[in-house]
Amino acid sequence: MLKVQDIPEGVFIEIEESSQSLSPLLEREIEKIWKIEVQNRKMFNDPMLSYLSFNGKKILARVVEYKTYLAQIKKEDLYDDLRINPLCVSGITCFNSQVLVGRRSKGVTQDGGLWELCPSGGLTPHKTVKEQFLEELEEEAGIKCESVSALKPFVLVENQRSHVVDIGVEAVLNRGGLGARSGEYTEMQWMKLSGIRKLVEREKKNFVDVSLELLKVKGLIII
Repeated sequence: MLKVQDIPEGVFIEIEESSQSLSPLLEREIEKIWKIEVQNRKMFNDPMLSYLSFNGKKILARVVEYKTYLAQIKKEDLYDDLRINPLCVSGITCFNSQVLVGRRSKGVTQDGGLWELCPSGGLTPHKTVKEQFLEELEEEAGIKCESVSALKPFVLVENQRSHVVDIGVEAVLNRGGLGARSGEYTEMQWMKLSGIRKLVEREKKNFVDVSLELLKVKGLIII
């Protein structure tokens, strides 16, 4: 189930300084899961933001370690203790009546093999929404910030099943094309709106929920 709220273009993030206290038992469980997972693939325990609240102007979040969130992903019952709600950016990136879409690699931690709007990614401490979006755009699609002529946050989408909270961002580019990309996607392409609608009709079950919601909010599809 998704909860959707409009947000102002000038929305900003405030970080709560207090840290979460975890029991020794819980800390041992987190470390156990982390040690198993890093044996299977390369991962980094980077800081990330967890959503707390939105008051109409600002988003309140706290800083957590990625390994703690990974433990919550692997053992869903840990959410009652950890309460991590990852704060992310997810964009509708447009150029010449086309939208950028990609299919996520099956090897990623979440939503492997699913279609989504590009770019998307978790927010890190001390970066604005726009700064994070531009970083994800270059990292995932090889598109530099000079190609972006307009950038506007417009909606907050809370996924009450996965606990992920996305800030929807609309970006308009002054040039198309794709540059060097990360391995997060097996496919990425510019697609006309008619193609997007056909893709959603054909692959709706294989589409990330928040991407469908962003397209719906912008009136680009009807679900």
